Amino acid sequence: MAPFRMRWVDEIAKYIDVHVYHLDEYGAGVNMKYINYFPKRAKVFCDKVSILKRNFFDHKKILDENADIYLLDGYGFLGQQCLMLELSIKRIPFIVSVDGGFVNQNENFLKKKIKSFLLKKPSAFLSTSKETDEFIQYYAGNNINIMRHYFSSISAENIRNCVDKEEKRIYRGELDIKDKFTVIAVGQFIPRKGFDILIKAVKSVRLDIQVYFVGASNAKQYDVLIDDEVREKIRFVDFCDEDTLSKYYCASDVFVLPTREDVWGLVIGEAMAQGLPIVTTNKCLAGMEMINEFENGFIVQSDNEDALAKVITYLYDNPDLCDEMGRNNLKKICNYSIEEATKKDIENFKKWIGYEG
Repeated sequence: MAPFRMRWVDEIAKYIDVHVYHLDEYGAGVNMKYINYFPKRAKVFCDKVSILKRNFFDHKKILDENADIYLLDGYGFLGQQCLMLELSIKRIPFIVSVDGGFVNQNENFLKKKIKSFLLKKPSAFLSTSKETDEFIQYYAGNNINIMRHYFSSISAENIRNCVDKEEKRIYRGELDIKDKFTVIAVGQFIPRKGFDILIKAVKSVRLDIQVYFVGASNAKQYDVLIDDEVREKIRFVDFCDEDTLSKYYCASDVFVLPTREDVWGLVIGEAMAQGLPIVTTNKCLAGMEMINEFENGFIVQSDNEDALAKVITYLYDNPDLCDEMGRNNLKKICNYSIEEATKKDIENFKKWIGYEG
């Protein structure tokens, strides 16, 4: 029930009838305050069967829908995998939505075989990027139907009209942020996000800057990296609601996601919608898909604090470029709004079922 998923299916429900079957399962570390949107148009069912503390879909009820389109949002939960097998056995065509993925060349042989077995079952895929296409083809083969899906958590109304420096100062005052060059990083404080790399990069940036980490509910794990030299440059902010987070974005100059691996990275689009230049790594598919260097941001190698420090310094020294990149992002992200993305999805769905009209 992630809000961006539910807003997406609600937008789809503007055009077609949508029934959502939900397993009521969440990944480790999900803050339940995040689950804050319930669909207004789409109908949601939480009918499930629990066996040995694992949740499975009520297959009979789903198959009795006799739907024109069966769409599975992912394939990672056991309940989803069993439903994929059931649909395949019944020869019912279905689509699987894949946010992204990185091919692991050292993957366990059996795990690869199972993944290939499952991903050869769908009749089509929604894919977010060229890299995701390659991931799907690695397991499912080349002779598959892939439809582009513009993955987003941003509604058109969330996109700012312009980069406004005076507005930035107002938000800094409201949030008690010093009026100086500000870097923002947003996300769970887990090793995969690479926030330790950003802290190390800040140590080598000999400039008067400040870095705000938003979502830092367990920031103490990084205390060992923070010495007196950088302590005044770093601020941690706990999980906050969307309106407050938007203010932190608006109060900042640059967004950084130093991730070691993000199969997409929705925060990239969120920061773009607030008119910020983006700095992320070659392990973030959203960045790889949407960021062009010197146009709207920079891509650096993951786990490379020196490269990250150089880019932050460069943006500090070129404030006009920061503003230009921010304006370019406001233009680009419009195509990735939930509203625009859904229009493309509806076109794909109609084409897939051969609908004329």
